[in-house]
Amino acid sequence: MKKYKSWQHFLLNEGGIKSTKTDAKLTPEIVIRAIDVYNRVIADFNSWLNGMGEMPVRSVKPVGSVSYAQRDLQDKENVIYGDVDYLVEFPLPASPEESYTEIRKKENLTKRKYRNLFAKFLVSSDATPEIDAEETLKGGADPFMVILEAHPGILVQVDTVITFPDYSDWMSVRYTPQRGLKGYTMGKLYKALGDVFPVTIGTEGIVARTRDGKLVSGRIRKGVELEVVSKNPKTFLVDLAKYITGDSEMLIHPDLSSHGGMTGEITLRKLAQGIRGFALTMETAGYMGAKDMLDKVATNYEQGLEEHRVRTTKRIQNKISQLQDGSKRDNLEKKIKEIDEINAKALKEVIPVLRA
Repeated sequence: MKKYKSWQHFLLNEGGIKSTKTDAKLTPEIVIRAIDVYNRVIADFNSWLNGMGEMPVRSVKPVGSVSYAQRDLQDKENVIYGDVDYLVEFPLPASPEESYTEIRKKENLTKRKYRNLFAKFLVSSDATPEIDAEETLKGGADPFMVILEAHPGILVQVDTVITFPDYSDWMSVRYTPQRGLKGYTMGKLYKALGDVFPVTIGTEGIVARTRDGKLVSGRIRKGVELEVVSKNPKTFLVDLAKYITGDSEMLIHPDLSSHGGMTGEITLRKLAQGIRGFALTMETAGYMGAKDMLDKVATNYEQGLEEHRVRTTKRIQNKISQLQDGSKRDNLEKKIKEIDEINAKALKEVIPVLRA
């Protein structure tokens, strides 16, 4: 792959890249090859970091739909993935006395530092040969969206999903969807629950924003304090119930005891069952009627999927209007139909549980 002597030129801005050269179909076999190369990239990067006197990063696992690539290959599934995401843990020495806000500042500084270091690595003589530095760094794009040669003549983009030691276990679950469905179908359900209170169920676990002791939305900035409610994927729903009620000894409904978080096979139905148990627990505690809460979550989820459908469909239709190639237009029109099918399947998994 082609290398460059200077790295500063490529760090003009951050943002997504979409190389015209990465148009190969992301089959399970190609994805597995890309992941193997990416792991060598991280290993080579760590060797380079060691020479620079810097702390290493840690490859955690593929996330998103490609987390099932090995199983899909073994089962001979005819699946094409949209992208390749890989979770990587960055070092962050932290003190227990530091506030959440202070830790976030250190995380952002670490991200910037390692982004610059990685850009330098990409144009060094130590860079993994399969990296296409020109395509990776084109236009000042984020160097952690790596364009690499997964197979001779086949370029694939692998997106680095950054996490830190405290969140690795959480992110491994939070960023893994149900097999056969897109990641947004799971993310929208987490958001549908979080918006009821509101809390954020995102990359750092469950984070509450409070002002004067009351939960507030992300739209409010002044005088807001941030607090991590839970980053345990196995107990986060139980942890949230105890936080909202302020009762660490509260009575937990049997449904929540059985589905207090996410363990084993990750499915929408499991999360919906946990949310149902959560609502029943909150009703027992006198916080809110279970039916009202579940109706709100269900409505939020339906609206979230519909907003995604409308936004994505509009973007695809804009692309279609600019194409002359009939086969490419047909493929994009199929993607619109696939969104409807995915949303219908997701709703079938979730709504009957929430509105039982």
